[in-house]
Amino acid sequence: SVLDWYKLSGENRGDYESYPNQNSNGVYYYYLSKNLFANCTALNTVDFGCIKVVIPNTFAGCNIENINLGGVTYLGEGNFASHNLNTFSISSYNTNYKIEDNILKTYDGKQWLLTTGKNYTGATVLKNDTVEVIGSQLFDGLPIESYDLPKVYSIGYRAFANTNLKKAEIKANIKVYNEEYMETIEYSMSYGAEAFADCKKLEEYSIDADVTKLPKGIFKNCELLTESAKILETKIIPADIFYGTGITEFTFGEKVEVINESAMPNGTTDITIYASNPPVVTETEEAEYISNVTLVVPSSCVDLYSDHSFWGRAKEVVANSDYEGH
Repeated sequence: SVLDWYKLSGENRGDYESYPNQNSNGVYYYYLSKNLFANCTALNTVDFGCIKVVIPNTFAGCNIENINLGGVTYLGEGNFASHNLNTFSISSYNTNYKIEDNILKTYDGKQWLLTTGKNYTGATVLKNDTVEVIGSQLFDGLPIESYDLPKVYSIGYRAFANTNLKKAEIKANIKVYNEEYMETIEYSMSYGAEAFADCKKLEEYSIDADVTKLPKGIFKNCELLTESAKILETKIIPADIFYGTGITEFTFGEKVEVINESAMPNGTTDITIYASNPPVVTETEEAEYISNVTLVVPSSCVDLYSDHSFWGRAKEVVANSDYEGH
């Protein structure tokens, strides 16, 4: 690709059927097709002109550094990455988005979408009681040290990856008081893959006992983490969640059904499983650590685990004297 700059005008309309181009008043809302500029790797600057809707992945695979959003009313996921951006701007008349504290936000401040990662001038200690959604890759590679965001219920893909965080919490739910309805609403927390990966200063983490779902690689390569991990209510343990950490001891609850072997680091020495049926293991060639593991299982299930193609390769399979199993 040699395309390095593009200005979008009213003559550039896409044909993506999911986004109607005319409202009930007959006013046209110009939009762009999915993957229209996908992998135009030389594309550096985009001026949206009168374009109103940018659907997800219109600019997938691009490395755009400068954007003028103008009067855009909808900006889909997968278009821009904060760590690539040098500058962004927006029309002063835009009532859907705003730039505040070096962050592109929805006008109500509830969603944070982008920042200029190459020229970040915002806070490194984040405190805000309005934001609810942290967009994908928002702070990836930036010097964020901590955050206090009590209303956030969604943290996107690599949102805090490769930052200077020292502590991270994985919650199952949060309760937020809604002033409009004057009631407390409970939200299920959502975390994108690798949300806290590659945080080289992360020393402390917690996972609520009632967490039922974990994303792939959430703490991958956070090498200072050493505290034993207990995951009690999750059925599927995805790939790489603790890969590259210093954690050696793991406990999985009764409900666990599938464990990706790369979920645990090569230095793993102790695994306790409360499930009566040996969990299915998605094996790769990196499973060599199992031969160094002491595996503790329900006392009635020792033979099942010992005869298993993966778990039977443990250094030893030990009966849990405090738990017989079902």
